[in-house]
Amino acid sequence: MHSILKNLIAFNTISCNSNLELMDYIQSYLKDQGIDSILDYNQDKTKANLLATIGPNVEGGIVLSGHTDVVPVEGQDWKTNPFELIEKDGRYYGRGTSDMKGFVALCLELVPHIKNAPLTKPIHLAFSYDEEIGCQGAPTLVNHIAKHVPTPAFAIIGEPTLMDIVHSHKAIHCYKTTIHGTEAHSSCPHLGANAIVAASKLIAFLEQELAKSPTNEHFTPSTNTFNIGTIKGGNAVNIIANQCEFIWEVRLLPGYNGQHIIDALNQFSQTLITDKLDISTTELYSAPGLSSKHNEDVVRILMNLLPSNQCHAVAFATEAGLFEKVDIPSVVCGPGSIEQANNPNEFVDISQLEECTTFLKKVINFACQ
Repeated sequence: MHSILKNLIAFNTISCNSNLELMDYIQSYLKDQGIDSILDYNQDKTKANLLATIGPNVEGGIVLSGHTDVVPVEGQDWKTNPFELIEKDGRYYGRGTSDMKGFVALCLELVPHIKNAPLTKPIHLAFSYDEEIGCQGAPTLVNHIAKHVPTPAFAIIGEPTLMDIVHSHKAIHCYKTTIHGTEAHSSCPHLGANAIVAASKLIAFLEQELAKSPTNEHFTPSTNTFNIGTIKGGNAVNIIANQCEFIWEVRLLPGYNGQHIIDALNQFSQTLITDKLDISTTELYSAPGLSSKHNEDVVRILMNLLPSNQCHAVAFATEAGLFEKVDIPSVVCGPGSIEQANNPNEFVDISQLEECTTFLKKVINFACQ
């Protein structure tokens, strides 16, 4: 059994929790290997990113990047303890095995190999917090790399892709729309303004607006997409609802400017606003897309290191777009399937970990050339 993966799975790093115990474990492990690392804390010092560099302090290095948080397990039908690594039928089960502590564990397992390799270019280990709730930790980590680390040649983000190369993915933007209406008895609708009715009109408008999306056949779905995640409002069936709130997201094709969606929503909102009803929309978080226009050379290099020789675009978002924003070409490639992410009884095939280990060793060899 992979002992480092076992240890990582045992840390309950659901995004609502601190990841500091896990980061202390990683930092201690690296120190035992003679590798210095730095922690980049959030504002209240409850979470941290980690950055470590192995090899010469020169440009042209390779960033191996992953996040340390996982999604919740509450309400899911787990057959085993989600925070205990279980081996069964050629698979490892546990929260984060696929998304994405498996990749982080492999990077750490290879540290002795990396430090003993005749590197001509450095390997940078970059591990973040709060990726699962909107890539909130990675921006400061990526900006630190851009400002204080000799410019890397490229970054590999080890999200689960079944060890195929992902050259592009959609952006994600998450919003909260709040409607304040006017309460009245349900028999007197002319005296009130129903916030839930207004919310339904806004949602219908957004569906109509997103239906105008361009298409890109490299993606599945091939269009921009829209989802209402939560909605709440009202107090009783015989009271006109004086408040409603819904949280929604859009996933946008690379290069697509979604500002017009918000502009259109705000313009439509103005047609509903009265002295009895008000509407506001705020962005909760966003993560940029990844475009294949900026990583063609990296894709060509890495495709030669993988037996599958497969390259895809995906609908899910990662931290790769953040690296692209600071001119570090990036791809996504890691063990496991995205179909396992967020699900109960999450697993990764051990064969996937073995394939990723072989791939990472080839990446290390490339850093020796």
